[in-house]
Amino acid sequence: MSLEAVLKPLQDVDGYLASAIFDMGGEVLVKHNNSKYNVEMIGANAVAMINAAVKAVKGAGLGKCHFIQVNSELGIFGAVWAVEDQSVAAVLLEPKANVGLAKMALSKVGEEAGSKLA
Repeated sequence: MSLEAVLKPLQDVDGYLASAIFDMGGEVLVKHNNSKYNVEMIGANAVAMINAAVKAVKGAGLGKCHFIQVNSELGIFGAVWAVEDQSVAAVLLEPKANVGLAKMALSKVGEEAGSKLA
């Protein structure tokens, strides 16, 4: 299975807009986009958000960060590690998307992407 094919389960989630795997430098390794949003721009900005969340979780004594979700008025961003501290699998959803299904699919995508990138 190619890295592009790894993103397929996310595309079946109601409310799906886009998905990507990117490194912690913000470089998009693979993407799929059904939306007007610029995945490269989101990836670059998401790195700062992910780093801040990881630092906050660690600083609070909660251990390692496994899943990040940000809800905004225009969408929902979710991310998991593909390779811890190196690359992330992420999804962008409509505000009323099926977040539970997306989280399950994203976890599987992260595991599969990690096995290909490690």
